[in-house]
Amino acid sequence: DPFRFVSSHFISIYSTINLPIKKKTMKILALTPTLLATVLVAAVSATRTTLRGSHASYISTTTLEELEFQVQVQGQVQKPAASGNSNSNSPRRHLMQGISCRLYLEDVVYKNGSHHEEWICELPQEESSILGLQYVEIDRSSTVITSKVATSGESIMTMSKAIVDTDDKKMYIPTDASVEVHNQYVDDSIPRVPRNLAAKTGTLNTLVIRIIDSNNVAPPSNEQLQNDFFDDASCLKSQYEACSYGKLQIQPFSGKTESGVEIKDGVVDVQIANFDITTSTRASLQQTAMVNANDLLGDLNSEKYGLVVFVMPPGSGDWVAYSFVNGKYSFFNDEAASAVSAQMHGVGQNLGLGISGTAGVDGKDFDDKSGMMGITVNEDDFYRCFNPAKSFQLGWYNDKVENLNPLSTLNAVDQFTLNGVSDYEQNPEALVVLRLEQTATAGLELQQDYYIGYNRQDGINKNTFEDGNMVTIVRKESGKPTEYGKSTKVASLYLGQSYRIKKFNNERDIEIKFAGLSNLGTETASPIRDAVIQVVDLENVPQIAEPTESECENYTFEITTDNYPDDNAFVVVLDDGIGEMVAQSPVLAKAETTYATKVCLPYQQNYKFIIYDKFSDGLCCGQGHGSYRAIDSKGNVLFNSDKQNEEFGVKVEFFRVDENPDQVPQPGSPSEAPSTFKTSPAPSTKSPTQSPTINIAPTPSPTKLIPGVIDCKDAKNKFKIKKKGKGKKKNCKWIKKKKK
Repeated sequence: DPFRFVSSHFISIYSTINLPIKKKTMKILALTPTLLATVLVAAVSATRTTLRGSHASYISTTTLEELEFQVQVQGQVQKPAASGNSNSNSPRRHLMQGISCRLYLEDVVYKNGSHHEEWICELPQEESSILGLQYVEIDRSSTVITSKVATSGESIMTMSKAIVDTDDKKMYIPTDASVEVHNQYVDDSIPRVPRNLAAKTGTLNTLVIRIIDSNNVAPPSNEQLQNDFFDDASCLKSQYEACSYGKLQIQPFSGKTESGVEIKDGVVDVQIANFDITTSTRASLQQTAMVNANDLLGDLNSEKYGLVVFVMPPGSGDWVAYSFVNGKYSFFNDEAASAVSAQMHGVGQNLGLGISGTAGVDGKDFDDKSGMMGITVNEDDFYRCFNPAKSFQLGWYNDKVENLNPLSTLNAVDQFTLNGVSDYEQNPEALVVLRLEQTATAGLELQQDYYIGYNRQDGINKNTFEDGNMVTIVRKESGKPTEYGKSTKVASLYLGQSYRIKKFNNERDIEIKFAGLSNLGTETASPIRDAVIQVVDLENVPQIAEPTESECENYTFEITTDNYPDDNAFVVVLDDGIGEMVAQSPVLAKAETTYATKVCLPYQQNYKFIIYDKFSDGLCCGQGHGSYRAIDSKGNVLFNSDKQNEEFGVKVEFFRVDENPDQVPQPGSPSEAPSTFKTSPAPSTKSPTQSPTINIAPTPSPTKLIPGVIDCKDAKNKFKIKKKGKGKKKNCKWIKKKKK
């Protein structure tokens, strides 16, 4: 008797939710219709599994199907009528059989910086008209998609059956349902449905829909949204145009909608009758807003609109924004719509960009603040673009990208010049992104390529919140190079630092080094415009020849830290060639402490002293008063910041070491270890209370100050040159004086 199995499984499943039950009378206490239906459906599913065993001969598949449907009807689940919308007297759960829908991924961002993902099912037109719903959220307990390879906006999911709840706007997929996921462009047997992918280039006519509830609770005004999205100096329109160098144009929609409503300047009001925002959820607000907007304006899937933005009234929760990945729809909670940072992030998801995190930060896959796809902040008048992986994916800089497998080239060391996105048009020889291609991983969707860029903090990217003027290395966790995929920033390098990737392509280690800064002799260019990197095949790198000897003069570089010492670093580089580093600061660990670094610099050379502040607030301004200066061997001060109240992200001082005035060559001496001394006690409580953090990866090795400065010792009428712990006898004629 199949009902005996259903009863048994029902009692077993029901008991796991810790509600009272009287087994003798089967009287059910404290069960809502929703929970009753859920438990009954689960009991029938368990019965099906049981009967596939030893009792399979006692019941037919047809009988089980009928039993399951009867149970679902008893639990307020019904099959939809052949046509017509559901009414208020109809049960709220509907059994859909043999249904296909397009999948969209939405990533909801919250005010506390967290986020979560949901899969959305776009119902076909027939089912949508029956249920009065176009998009339904797939219940998170339905794990069928997580085991499939689904592409948001591309994939079609076909199910033997599913249950749609018209109250909570969710789809539930029974555990015994057969489910298949296909990419539409791969499987032509699935009926084609017009896709709503947002284009990465061209013109996107954008409609902003301002939602007002029945109590006249409303988001920012029509005029303010026009300004924030289309007219401000820093807005969605201007910043996408700037970052893409005009390749992507976002224009306010003007003209008649599908229903004949005339719209000017891209913004329209839609008021929802009988809807109280204070009693709604985010999901119900989304569905109600979309249904009402379609009723008033006509089909929003029309090709008239490249982007459709919903701005919701306050009161539906602490969410900030979310979008349909690879779709045209985005949603903003009240004032979040006015923040260009949130706008760029939301539309970035429409363009197929995944979130970006930082390696080594527990539980944080969303905290890369070097580009727009990390944490969304409430910032207006904001200028920032995207990290290297996203820049490559967008295709805006295709003439300035290169693909490299460093293990397949003839060179053990490959050298490249990088420019930041703000200098994209400045140097025809420089790259914006270098992609390191891994081919050994299984399938293009799973390969983890690395993307290298120079996070130049200037112009259209001046508000990058971290890693300004550093070389950043980003790993894409999945997805093809031009398709959706999350990314992780694995390293950010100051000049002179390196990052090692172990077993690249499952073969051998490589190293990426920020080797130099140069403007290639262009006097009008920024002195830190061109970042020179080297990609090294460590196993095959040749032995470095002994450096040539040079006469030099001792210089001292001092830095006095403010309350946040790890925000700062400095380097000294040659002002020619690739701008090779000849000295760098020690690790700055103590607040309000002076660090002195001595180095012997060869004569007749031009140099640049470059000091960085990772958070662009300099050595001043509420963070304590730090300073820096340089002194030559005679005590002359070359430059001195003198604790000026000056904010900066990077500052450059130029100087030259002239020829030796005494014409007496001096043997190069090794750099002295940095010395420290306290200038004043460090504060017991930092202000502000939350100290900014700096992520330098990897930890820098001890400074190698300058090639060509070598120890010489007497060894049987010759000088013994010591290099890397080894000795080699050599006549040091360059000293030009007799042995004492």
